[in-house]
Amino acid sequence: MGRSRVHSAALLATILAVALLALSPCAALAHVSPGDASATRAYLQIDYAATRTEVSNFPASIAAVEKLAVQVHAECPGVLASAPRSTSGAPVNPTAEALVEEELDAVLGAAANTESARRQRVAGLVARLRWSNATLTRLIHAQAAGEAERAATPPPNLCADMRSWVASGYQVVPAATHSYLLHEFAIAVKTEGKEATIKRKLAAYESPADKRIAHKLDSLEKSHLHPLLKKLLVAANKVGEALLTPAPAG
Repeated sequence: MGRSRVHSAALLATILAVALLALSPCAALAHVSPGDASATRAYLQIDYAATRTEVSNFPASIAAVEKLAVQVHAECPGVLASAPRSTSGAPVNPTAEALVEEELDAVLGAAANTESARRQRVAGLVARLRWSNATLTRLIHAQAAGEAERAATPPPNLCADMRSWVASGYQVVPAATHSYLLHEFAIAVKTEGKEATIKRKLAAYESPADKRIAHKLDSLEKSHLHPLLKKLLVAANKVGEALLTPAPAG
């Protein structure tokens, strides 16, 4: 019995060792083709370099939003000062929702415009990459192309659209607003909600070195981009204040 137990223990140890080997990074990546591995490494390196550049250029994005606030304050200060306010229990004015969405998109668009050239370059680089997973390839291409398109989209004329809405008695969404929001929606379909899916699918092709790049990318976003986004929000609030605050009399 003693020898039998020793033999069983040795067999179990061997089975566990084989199982652990099968779960090791090298074994898990044994099925990854050289093409998939190369595309994954290139994509992560492009993404990391692009994010570092975005962090460096973010002050210019914030400045662009502040410039938009100054422009609105100069051209149509307080244009929405008399706009009806939504109250609890009251039906929401659907036209107001459209104008609020335009304001938000205009702010984000002003920031993104400063990144237009970079995002165009990134989209061009990413378009050359291919994976054996056609869905992953399509998602990555569409996301990069959508971000480049958004950055290249001219921002709407907020003052003209807000004046038009006010002139309609707050009842009609301006044609320019409607067209702009349709365009933004088409871009959003290509980009929004795709990042998590891309990360999940890409993980299957990542080597230990790739995972270190992905970790550095996540750390960079949390340590630098998130605080900068808070500053962008402060600048965005200035645009809203300009739309709601009339110029001083006299």
